[in-house]
Amino acid sequence: MSYNHKTTKYKGANQMEIITLNKVASKGITMGKVFMIKEIDLRPNPKGITDEQKDAELLKFDKALKKAQSEIEKLAAESDVFDGLCLLCKNAEFIDSVKSRIINENKNAELALEITKDEFTAMYESKNTDESHEKAADTRDISKRIMAFLKGVNLDGLSAASNDSIVVAKELTPSNKSDLEMGLVKGFITEHGGVTSHMSIIAKAMDIPAAVGVFDLFEKVNDGDEVILDCISGLLFINPDEKTTNTYNVKIEEYNEMRNELKTYSLMTAETVDGHKINVYANVDNVDDVKKAMLGGAEGIGLFRTEQVYMESIFDFPEEDDQFEIYKESVASANGNPVVIRTLDIGGDKDLPYYHFEKEDNPFLGWRALRIQLSMEDMFKSQLKAVLRASAFGKVKLMLPMVVSLEELRKCKELIEECKTELKNDSLDFDENLPVGIMIETPASVILVEDFAAEVDFLSIGTNDLTQYLLCVDRNNERIADMYESFHPAVLKSIKRVIDAGHKHGIKVGMCGEFAGVIKAMPLLLGMGLDEFSMQSNDIGEFKYHLRRTTFENAKKHAAEVLSKNTVKEIMATLL
Repeated sequence: MSYNHKTTKYKGANQMEIITLNKVASKGITMGKVFMIKEIDLRPNPKGITDEQKDAELLKFDKALKKAQSEIEKLAAESDVFDGLCLLCKNAEFIDSVKSRIINENKNAELALEITKDEFTAMYESKNTDESHEKAADTRDISKRIMAFLKGVNLDGLSAASNDSIVVAKELTPSNKSDLEMGLVKGFITEHGGVTSHMSIIAKAMDIPAAVGVFDLFEKVNDGDEVILDCISGLLFINPDEKTTNTYNVKIEEYNEMRNELKTYSLMTAETVDGHKINVYANVDNVDDVKKAMLGGAEGIGLFRTEQVYMESIFDFPEEDDQFEIYKESVASANGNPVVIRTLDIGGDKDLPYYHFEKEDNPFLGWRALRIQLSMEDMFKSQLKAVLRASAFGKVKLMLPMVVSLEELRKCKELIEECKTELKNDSLDFDENLPVGIMIETPASVILVEDFAAEVDFLSIGTNDLTQYLLCVDRNNERIADMYESFHPAVLKSIKRVIDAGHKHGIKVGMCGEFAGVIKAMPLLLGMGLDEFSMQSNDIGEFKYHLRRTTFENAKKHAAEVLSKNTVKEIMATLL
């Protein structure tokens, strides 16, 4: 959720100031006192070292590194969110670079670490994607932790926060996780970070409001300021007046009552007032996500992203058996509900710790996803066989990403048949009729959707990439962020084309992009005939609440009216 950033000041006794938030990472409304996390001085010692001091500096770095790794491993043991951070902390290239500067450049351990950190973060930031920005943040966090051990200082984090604190920081890192989980804070606001960062994910899991990317935040608030953080309307009130405080006391009470009511709706049937049923699924990254989704009312998994399985592998692509165990447990955790497993969608804004991707001018248009797998058949077949084996333990569907031609699809189907033959030869069980579908996320797949629909078992629309490819808008580019709009008529008409093609050929059409969880889009997509909506599990209760107050007949009329409009402005004015 994005908002245009602006500040409004109201002069008066309380000097109330209102900031319109740029990025809301976790929904909610709360009020409390600002607790500012100030930076600890971790500037490195600038002095060089002699050859005789090198061994001592290497030993000093190794000790600090091991302490940092131990702490991060404890975090990773508590939550899968930190697996990527754990991998970066063991990144051989990073560690070797620090040691090389000590050995070859006579840098002390602190300075060698600082220079290496700057080099790696600059490399990640240059890619200008959410994924790479997260890696840059993780690298800073790891380096900060190691530097603290090198300097013998304590990273106190939120230990002095009270239970009504709203944390304000330049950037929150996983080192703050324990304090957050102890319930010491009611929300947080940061100058840096994205809506997909580790701390944003934690905020969603903890169900506390969070806003990120608030420019010049430290110039606007002071320690101890009273604030209201409204991550529903996208507003931050600094030193609110009495009238505003009273208004929000009522709003917070109403919001909490609504949330409790929505929890009851999450477990209800996904159907309209006039009895039209659809499937409401969840998007997940790991086994824990599957379990949470089932408890949160999901009727299945519409998208199991397998990238994390590959990112957790430290030295090489994961083995077939290792993947099989993960997919098997995920399928078992779905309790007989369908699980759509997408094959590896790496490249673009995602990379791996053990595999070097050559720099590309346009990575989203480059060597990624299915293109990588078809050029690395052994790696691809390892995943295909793991998914096939997992299909013996529940309702599994296989989904292929980034398909742009029938040649690609048919080659994949050939490889799947090869894998089936090899599994039979090894006397391993699998679902002989494993459904195979594709993601519709490129203009080519929209244009060829009739041909694809004739050869697959299901279609799933990935609106995140489809929107940026159709509109030629990089969704990570802040300068043109306003142009990234899934309510654009070109996007909506493409969605309708895909749904109609799927139904013509007797197959179901789902959506696993973020647009599926947008409440304003629900009546429109429902009226278009979308069969399956897959979203973040936290959004299911609210989605079902609104769905069960909608009629399918009205939704069809609404969709027809919206699709008759030719501009975003007209469409937005028509939405229910």
